[in-house]
Amino acid sequence: MKECIECKSKNIRFERARKLFVCKNCGFAISLSEYYKLIEKTNEKQSKSREQQRMELYKWLISKKE
Repeated sequence: MKECIECKSKNIRFERARKLFVCKNCGFAISLSEYYKLIEKTNEKQSKSREQQRMELYKWLISKKE
């Protein structure tokens, strides 16, 4: 994971014990399995514009968070 989905910070660490990517800046965490699902979802949508992809991924993440 290169940057936080929430705050765009590059201060990300991977916690092996809990298998989570955690942002040190805002505290946002995403599990390894959810991260791989995001990658798959992104790969399926290669033809769409970058901005459109970001908005859809952000909306999808918010729905998963709730």
